[in-house]
Amino acid sequence: MEGVKQQVNLLIAESHYLIRQGMKMILSDQEHISITGQAFTIEELHKKAVDSQPDVLMVDYTSPTFTPTVLKPVLNQNPGIHVLAITPEQSKTILAQGLSLNINSFLLKNCGKDEIVEAIHATASNKNFFCGQILEKILEDHPQDLPGNILFDRLYATCEPLKLSEREVEIIRLIARGLTNKEIADRLYLSNHTIVTHRKNIMRKLNINNTAGLVVHAVKENIIDTD
Repeated sequence: MEGVKQQVNLLIAESHYLIRQGMKMILSDQEHISITGQAFTIEELHKKAVDSQPDVLMVDYTSPTFTPTVLKPVLNQNPGIHVLAITPEQSKTILAQGLSLNINSFLLKNCGKDEIVEAIHATASNKNFFCGQILEKILEDHPQDLPGNILFDRLYATCEPLKLSEREVEIIRLIARGLTNKEIADRLYLSNHTIVTHRKNIMRKLNINNTAGLVVHAVKENIIDTD
């Protein structure tokens, strides 16, 4: 796995009891994630954002209870909290609205446990995380339309500009050997989402837009052995 996981204090803001309880059950076996508070009204959120000192706030900002208008003062008063949005919608309008609140990460409510856990840890580290379904929505645009797209720009905002990391070189080698994203994820003990993100980042850095181009680059740069 990638590095040692930090301890994360999580505050859940959700008006629906079943969803709050469901999230508690999903995360019950995660020793590095502690649910330090739950809020089902905006008044509770104001109080618990201060009292529980969370690293991450998980919230559905599309709900009538926690709209962007009422969330903004809470976030302004607690700038150390990183926000993970978990919503039933994946429209680009909804995503852009969330980015206006400086929300770090986005999940859909039908995402699996692995993505939920990974998103919480990424958000706690002040990184951006987009679940696989949302990644697909962002990347639906024609490639020439992506630069300057607020969603696309945020997706890659924390990427290193040029130098390939050891992990990225490792992924290029596995791509060149013909492994699928899932096979690479299984080989490296990472989620499929992480591999998709690495792969898109590699292509952006190298200005390459297909697998064949990656293989050619790997051969030219002696990343893979052609003997």
